[in-house]
Amino acid sequence: LISCSLSRSPLHFLHSHYTMSFTDEVYQPFRFVSELLGGMPMDQVNFVVCTLSAYPLGLLFRMIPTSSPALRHQIGALIGILYCVLCFRVETLHLLIHSLVTWVIVNYGGKHQHTIAMVVCMGHLTLSNMHHRVYHWGEFALNVNGPLMILTQKMTQLAFAVKDGRSKNFDKMSPNFKKEFARLKCEPPTLLEILGHTFFFANVLCGPNHNYTDYKNFIEGTGRTSTYTSTGTETVDEIAAKVGCTAAELIKGNDDVGKGGATVPKGTELKYVAVARGGVFHGLWCLAGAIFWAAWNMGLPAMLVGQGASLLGVDASDAVLFLQDVAPKKAKLQVVQGFFTWSMLRLLVYQWLAMQIYRCTFYFAWLISEGANNLAGLGFKGNDKEGNPDWSALTNLSTRKVEFADNMKTVLDNWNIQTQRWLVFVCYERLPKSYNTYATMLLSALWHGPYLGYYMTFATAAFVVEANRKVRNNIRPYFMPTGAKQSNSLYWFLGWLMTIVVLNYLVGPFVELTAEGSIQYWNNQYWFLHIGVGLVLLILPGKKKAPRAEGDAKDAKDAKKAS
Repeated sequence: LISCSLSRSPLHFLHSHYTMSFTDEVYQPFRFVSELLGGMPMDQVNFVVCTLSAYPLGLLFRMIPTSSPALRHQIGALIGILYCVLCFRVETLHLLIHSLVTWVIVNYGGKHQHTIAMVVCMGHLTLSNMHHRVYHWGEFALNVNGPLMILTQKMTQLAFAVKDGRSKNFDKMSPNFKKEFARLKCEPPTLLEILGHTFFFANVLCGPNHNYTDYKNFIEGTGRTSTYTSTGTETVDEIAAKVGCTAAELIKGNDDVGKGGATVPKGTELKYVAVARGGVFHGLWCLAGAIFWAAWNMGLPAMLVGQGASLLGVDASDAVLFLQDVAPKKAKLQVVQGFFTWSMLRLLVYQWLAMQIYRCTFYFAWLISEGANNLAGLGFKGNDKEGNPDWSALTNLSTRKVEFADNMKTVLDNWNIQTQRWLVFVCYERLPKSYNTYATMLLSALWHGPYLGYYMTFATAAFVVEANRKVRNNIRPYFMPTGAKQSNSLYWFLGWLMTIVVLNYLVGPFVELTAEGSIQYWNNQYWFLHIGVGLVLLILPGKKKAPRAEGDAKDAKDAKKAS
């Protein structure tokens, strides 16, 4: 029905004139790589070749002097455009048009330019996702929608940063917002700057999202403001050598510091501009992590097909939850036979293994992209308080914290981190607390695409987040005092087990995509999470209970009387 109704729509025109699929007739310069790898799909080959080539190119890019920012913009964007043309062909125009239209809006859209940019960028992304849904349903191939999702974050984030730079009411924002995002305020970029920001080669294919201010500082070599806390035994010269700046620069930014040979008093916080140092090790470490998770992704299904499948009572031919169709040019996500008739316990064990496989694809893509950005220098966040380089500016996940989280908040805080920051920046911190969580989840669902499974996942997740807050505020203090370190291994294990079960329950519709399949998925689990969350929201109070004190309760009561 949707396909028929759109047969004469702009989507049909775009499909007829501007869709380039990966067919044998399309020139593929790296087809020999596919043959060497046993017929690996060309979209995946092109992605891996481009991303891996960004590693040595990133090292060469560092040699371009920061005194020539225009040259750095041009070379970074040119390589990125070549990557996009190889991977997406004429669909690269989507990215170009997206950035150019945003540039016009930001410069000439007036005081409401940020709202206009959000509507236009999200509208373009939604149309592109809808086009893919109508004409390429079930295909699992890389397309321009992935980079377009990242670019939508970049452009809307830029529009709001420009809005903040022009706003006279910025100081009235919440303290958390001002502390975190005050440095992102900026002026509208030039045309060359926004094209460089859009197509920077280490970032254009898989992100992750980063803000324009950090990109500009990276290109111009102006660094990031950092703080060093003195130990009381170091001179100005020694501190300067440790943090990577000159003593004159350190003294200039801190009036209460003496000459180069003077010892700085203990606890003194020195502000300075940190310039990127190192990064090669961090980049290669990310690459090693990506390779590990790729190997794990291929090894775990093999285990399921073999002995693991037998233990679960699953036929070896159906032992992977999400099977890839081997038909040419197609790759579909399918559910194993009989999945919806399994017992709940068998389903929980099996989906735990299957969802682990699913997450591995994200681990690989995000880690390999983060490594490329680090080698180019874009991932530099500044120095920590001890003066050591921090290369976590573009970290998009912590696999350890996600896999071993004992609550959903930890999972959300460490999964797709840069998207979380974007949602907080453009939505969560700008809306009233009464509904900002629900609005943020809605925006996240819209950003992911027009699939009912996404909306079912994020709508449920919004209530799960609220329920998680009530549980932590009302129940956790009886096991651990506020501020106490994790010491109860049984509490951690039960929390981890529940988090894995809840996470897999939530992600089912995200993978299934259709409403019918998602409802079947939850039916087989008796909607236990929805029922549990509903009870928590109804029964537990919203206000935080007084935490259990480390000392005697009598002392707390006496202190209250004294006050």
